[in-house]
Amino acid sequence: MPARRFWPRLAFALLLPALARPEAVEYSHRVWRTDDGLPQDRVQAITQTPDGYLWIGTSEGLARFDGVRFAVFDRSNTAAIADNSILSLQVARDGSLWVGTEGGGLLHYEKGVFRAFGQKEGLTNGFVRAIHLDRAGTLWAGTDHGFFRYASGRFTRLDGTPEIPFVSVYSIVEDRGGKMWLASAAGLLAVEGGSLRKITCDGARARSSGLTVAMLREGLLADACGAPDFALPEARISSLHRDTSGNLWIGTTGEGLISVPAGRAAMAHRAPSFLPDNTILVLFEDRQHNIWAGAQDGLLRLSRTAVTTIAAAQGLSDDNVSTTYEDREGRLWIVTFSGQVYRLKGTTPERYSLPPPARDLRIRTVFEARNGDFWFGASGAGLVRLSHGKVARYTKKEGLRSDSVRQIFEDSRGAFWIATSSGLSRWDGAGFTNYYLEEGLSYPSVRCLAESPEGDVLVGTDAGLNRIRDGHIVNDPAFASLRQEKIWSLLVDGKDLWLGTRGGGLILIRRGKLTRFTTREGLVSNSIYQILDDRRGRLWMSSPTGVFSVRRDELNATAAGKPAPLHAVAYGTPDGMPTSQMYGGIQPAGCRRSSGELWFPSVLGAVMVDPGRQPERRPAPVLIESVSAGDVSLPISKEVVIPSGRSRLQIDFTACDLIAPQRVSFLYRLEGFDESWTRATRPRSAFYSNLPPGHYRFRVVADAGGVPGASSEASIAIYWKPAFYQTVWFYALLGALVICCAWGGMWIYARQTKARYSLLLSERTRLAREMHDTVIQGCVGVSTLLDAAARYQRSNLAEASSLLAQARMHLKATLEEARQAVWDLRHSSPDQSSIHHLFDLARKLGNDHGANVSTEIEGERLPLDPATGRALLLVGREALRNSVAHANPAKISVRVSFGNAGVQMEVRDDGHGFDVERASRESNGHFGIIGMRERVEQLGGAFSLRSQPGAGTIVTVALPAQGAPDQNSTIPR
Repeated sequence: MPARRFWPRLAFALLLPALARPEAVEYSHRVWRTDDGLPQDRVQAITQTPDGYLWIGTSEGLARFDGVRFAVFDRSNTAAIADNSILSLQVARDGSLWVGTEGGGLLHYEKGVFRAFGQKEGLTNGFVRAIHLDRAGTLWAGTDHGFFRYASGRFTRLDGTPEIPFVSVYSIVEDRGGKMWLASAAGLLAVEGGSLRKITCDGARARSSGLTVAMLREGLLADACGAPDFALPEARISSLHRDTSGNLWIGTTGEGLISVPAGRAAMAHRAPSFLPDNTILVLFEDRQHNIWAGAQDGLLRLSRTAVTTIAAAQGLSDDNVSTTYEDREGRLWIVTFSGQVYRLKGTTPERYSLPPPARDLRIRTVFEARNGDFWFGASGAGLVRLSHGKVARYTKKEGLRSDSVRQIFEDSRGAFWIATSSGLSRWDGAGFTNYYLEEGLSYPSVRCLAESPEGDVLVGTDAGLNRIRDGHIVNDPAFASLRQEKIWSLLVDGKDLWLGTRGGGLILIRRGKLTRFTTREGLVSNSIYQILDDRRGRLWMSSPTGVFSVRRDELNATAAGKPAPLHAVAYGTPDGMPTSQMYGGIQPAGCRRSSGELWFPSVLGAVMVDPGRQPERRPAPVLIESVSAGDVSLPISKEVVIPSGRSRLQIDFTACDLIAPQRVSFLYRLEGFDESWTRATRPRSAFYSNLPPGHYRFRVVADAGGVPGASSEASIAIYWKPAFYQTVWFYALLGALVICCAWGGMWIYARQTKARYSLLLSERTRLAREMHDTVIQGCVGVSTLLDAAARYQRSNLAEASSLLAQARMHLKATLEEARQAVWDLRHSSPDQSSIHHLFDLARKLGNDHGANVSTEIEGERLPLDPATGRALLLVGREALRNSVAHANPAKISVRVSFGNAGVQMEVRDDGHGFDVERASRESNGHFGIIGMRERVEQLGGAFSLRSQPGAGTIVTVALPAQGAPDQNSTIPR
């Protein structure tokens, strides 16, 4: 551009920024500050790594940005960072990042790890203001005190020579010929032959070294001392950038941002309406062609957008627009909610005033008839026709169904249809024909009108859709299911009919079949105010949440029974629209101009979307950023191992879309746990709690909606180590323990059962012994005496009487013994000494049977427990009774001996004796000997019986002396 043309336009832009609408409609802008996650508002360096991350160097730390969230690296969380102020950034060919700090030396970031370079590597100054990697891959570093080249792991200083003893470098560039240029405090320097040389440009070509290096970097100079083909503004230029479209961006100190579009006049952008502040420190363009400006007070993104807005700032009376309409000559009409009518001339709206008597009416909608007449629908004021400068007005007085008009439509026969808030009217040139409930209209509130290919008029109401054929409302079975739908927009597409509803989504009627599309299938909203076909393969819809488009082939596939996710592309405030709230209910609620532009009314102006000017979108690879368990971050590797004892797993992922991150959606699945894919609802993170140990694979898919082929997938293996109590060997040990416990329980149960049985058997045996030793033996004695008395009854009456008396006494003694036995069963000890009682019994039996009985105690008396004493008594008594009953002895001796081991009792007689073995075989129901043996052995003693026919009998009992002594210790000797 010639300088004589540049300067007037630039001066006008600088002096009157409010009037310079800097084609701002072409760019949307967004500002980030510390409140949004930026570590500090002063942005000093910007670059982008191949993985898509934007890196921002600030005065208080380094930030990594994926379009949604910032990850901050500073001294508090990164050991290698010695100073938080980041001055320069440079991306290496391998994707790693070099970082220059203000006093902390040079940093290298690779695969998530920072490494510091300083004096140890030969970098003697830590203030690294400039970094550059040349074509050969050599790293150059400019500091406040020295210029360095890095090779073979060491930094070599190039200044410090007699010619150039000291330099302070703040910018480095390599020109097209591979020559290195430096901007320094000493002026412009060049690297020639491996050494530094100062360059002096004379005359008019002299300029600051920083500006020269910046112009060389952007290709604005052929050589360092050459002149550009345009004049630079008289401003303190702090940064320059020429974007891929050839536009020049100039950052200044205190005077904002100046853009020079290719082939157009320069424009100024200033704070606060556009910039965070008026000092721009750095400019950068990312791979999606966003322009990033680092300012003193925030980070600015300028994105090319297909959106333009015409509102009060551009000349409308108010921002709230009700309809947009293009007439047959291609002029755009804009009607505001206040009833004002505008026509767009270029990019400027011009007020259109209707002649009287329609001048002051509140117009809501516009329509041009085929004959060139213009019709205007008013709010509460009826219908206006403007024909060749003449105005005709129609209201309810002239037969109009209602004075609140919502749409005007002309059918193929030339009849005009007027949709009102209370019915439908048709104008045939002579009068009105009205349609209401009694004529078959499904609901009085009429919202939209269209004509089918057959010439039928389609009427959308707040409660269904109607078809009018030959002037009569006819029943259409395809419309039967729409009785509860609010039909707000209609698009006739050949034989297909598209319906936009209020709350029911998008409906397609094709060959009588109805297909519904909602947010569940991928729409942005279920309320659709207008449907437009861009003739590029997409349907565009306005809604309460903005404007969005959907590919027709995806809609057709679903309608054909091959459902696929709809990739709706949404447009809203992130794309430069002042609001996402579109306006509907009055038609046309949007139009497609002959130029291809789409215009929609909104509550903050008329919004234009140009489908042909949509910015290029490249698919961003999905990245797994971090894996943490229990708030402990784990290193990313082929398989992430999670230690046992962690209860919560968090996986962070992203896809770096810096132009429209809100359009990127994610699906994830943890194979081995999730049965299906889960749509990420929280910001780019997946959470799992209390996962069982084992091997898993986490997969995540990122989809940039509406961009063919813009989906990518990443995965990572995860091994959750089990705790010791979750291992196989622990479960095996636990199983073995359970088996052992079950076996032990069964063994204890069997033993207890056996013990209970033995106890029961022992008790029965004991009772049998007690009965034998008391009642049975007593009865035997009584029976013997009675038998004897019976024999003497006739021969010797006196002897019989004596025997009977003895029998009575014996019976009485037996009863006493029985009572004593019962007493002993309920009490732990007898009332008197068992040995005393035994000796008394022996003497009594001896007197009764005429036998000489002797008793004797040997050794020092020991205390006897009740069981031992009772056993001696009962065994001794049984032995004595057997002796007098069967052996007819002349002499009986009872001897009790005490020793250290216990007590021993011997009962000896000189009676008939008997065969012990034979008696054992032929017990014949007598249990005396068996009972004595069991009683003794039950107490752990020894029982011995020795006898021979004619040689007498010896019964010996040895019992341990244990337990409590007898209560009565008086034992006669």
